[in-house]
Amino acid sequence: MLIVFLLSLAFAGWVVFFRPALILYYRAEIQLRTFLEPAAAYETLRHLSERFPDYRYLDSVNYRMAWILDRRLNNHEKAKDSYVAFLERFGKNNVWSDEAIASLVRLSFDKLNDPDQALYWTSEYLNISPEGIMAPHMYLYRIRALKQKHQPELAQKEIETAQRLFVNRKIQVINSEDRLIDFVSFADAVQAEVSADQQ
Repeated sequence: MLIVFLLSLAFAGWVVFFRPALILYYRAEIQLRTFLEPAAAYETLRHLSERFPDYRYLDSVNYRMAWILDRRLNNHEKAKDSYVAFLERFGKNNVWSDEAIASLVRLSFDKLNDPDQALYWTSEYLNISPEGIMAPHMYLYRIRALKQKHQPELAQKEIETAQRLFVNRKIQVINSEDRLIDFVSFADAVQAEVSADQQ
């Protein structure tokens, strides 16, 4: 028992002295998960990125900062700029890039009322990840954006393309915490879009 305790103590000391960036990252995650200190979590990650510019997981740090601005602090313009900066810095093939682009679509359409930007980012997503998990959602956003721009013929073409591609597919329903709530059929999701026009 004493040996296990001493080994644990030695490991903790090693982490504190030789992996301080890791400590900062997990401190930010704890602050974030309490739902009480999102601004403190953002500042911890910002401090980490400035103090340890060569941190191995700096892409995750930068993505998480944008996510906090977006989902916790509701600073939508700054979040948009942060996601764009993330993509410029880490590229569109980064492990977080599809999440960042999907977030830019949602922000552009749902929060910033910019259907042109929503269309731009849906195209970016579909060029990079045509079979990505959020690809069906991208088509739904394209349909909504084209309708908002009063282009029903183009919206109808998107509906037909989407139905052909995803006819038997279930899509995820995600909450604001990026957690899976349910699955719905893509056909039902498209029908909801069509029905909204008929009301």
